[in-house]
Amino acid sequence: MKLGAIFDADGTLLDSTNLWDTAAERYVLCCGKTPEEGLGKKLFPMTMIEGGEYIRQRYGLEGSAQDICRGVVELISHGYKNEVLEKPGIKDFLRGLSEMSIPMTIATAGDRGILSAALSRLGIAGYFEKIFTCSELGTGKHEPRIYLEAAEFMGTLPSNTLVFEDAVHAARTAAGAGFRVVGVRDVDPAAEEELRKTAWTYLENFSDFEGFAKKVRGLE
Repeated sequence: MKLGAIFDADGTLLDSTNLWDTAAERYVLCCGKTPEEGLGKKLFPMTMIEGGEYIRQRYGLEGSAQDICRGVVELISHGYKNEVLEKPGIKDFLRGLSEMSIPMTIATAGDRGILSAALSRLGIAGYFEKIFTCSELGTGKHEPRIYLEAAEFMGTLPSNTLVFEDAVHAARTAAGAGFRVVGVRDVDPAAEEELRKTAWTYLENFSDFEGFAKKVRGLE
């Protein structure tokens, strides 16, 4: 029975959540303005363009919302290329899955280019057979298409495919489509309880690969 693994990127493979949360604040500071407290959380439910327009109006910046979005993306891109680190323990964890001959892919809502740059810099790009992105598929993680595409590529059934996610909404989507969700702790403590309810198993960190591997071998 062939097993496969699909990894989310931000907050799961990469310790990058803070970069996204603070990118708008950093951009406003670069423009010589003082960002309001909690700006990142205020922008979270908005689209990129909506967020750019909010920043333009709120701080009286010149240029269009698109210009502001490009500026924020440039800051994020710089962070991926130079600053973002992998989650502690993930390299040994990926090596362990590879030694078990479990194929691995990535399913991300992020940008392929900047993600690939970070993975290559960190020395973990070679573990993944393919990166699937929401933008290229024209979908989001509110529907399971990205996970189904990744599983089909690996030749694995959803019931035999592990989906590593830190976001509750994505975990629910994958679980609803029959995947075995592995919840991963990130920076939001409020998500932990819901992830534990949704997930097949839950990882507080990537330190105990042997314990995880024992659980996975039970599926074979």
